[in-house]
Amino acid sequence: MKPTERKIKFMKALSLDAMKPTEREIKFMEALLLAITAPSEEYKEECIQMASSIGSSLTEKQRDLAVKGVECRIEYARRYG
Repeated sequence: MKPTERKIKFMKALSLDAMKPTEREIKFMEALLLAITAPSEEYKEECIQMASSIGSSLTEKQRDLAVKGVECRIEYARRYG
């Protein structure tokens, strides 16, 4: 591989598109948020089960980043309503 080809491949990997969460990661984050904001213990448990099921198909790194994203969203909502 030529140096310019390597540079192009590297730049594509750093693009914003490469940093967008996948559909599964988004669904995992939504399930976590729903569990946190659930109006009852029954709904909370259902959302936890959904998050667990979705999370099992993600890597540990994906799960960790998603949890951090949810924590950031919650903190932002607390500070700025």
